[in-house]
Amino acid sequence: MLYHDVPEDEAKMWLARLKPHALSTFTDKSRKAAWRDIPSSYLVCEDDRGIPAQAQDAMISRVKNLGGEVDTERLFVSHSPYLVKPEYVSRFLRRAAGETVPEAS
Repeated sequence: MLYHDVPEDEAKMWLARLKPHALSTFTDKSRKAAWRDIPSSYLVCEDDRGIPAQAQDAMISRVKNLGGEVDTERLFVSHSPYLVKPEYVSRFLRRAAGETVPEAS
């Protein structure tokens, strides 16, 4: 579900490193949301089977409807784009940080 576009041996290695996710991240109320004050960037992973693109779009829409500023880009990758397209993710993060980054050749 998280690594279906990663070579099988590498996917097994990453799966072995996964740790349980704290339930409190889903149940506790946030005390502060940085997106309310800081423009955000979001890379929609269109082949994500953990959080489908439609759910990602809904989260982005909710933030925007609440007054947040979100710059989005889309990429057809799984939940872990940094493993499949590390150069793209690096450029995305650099652009989000304000750097002028030339397109890949």
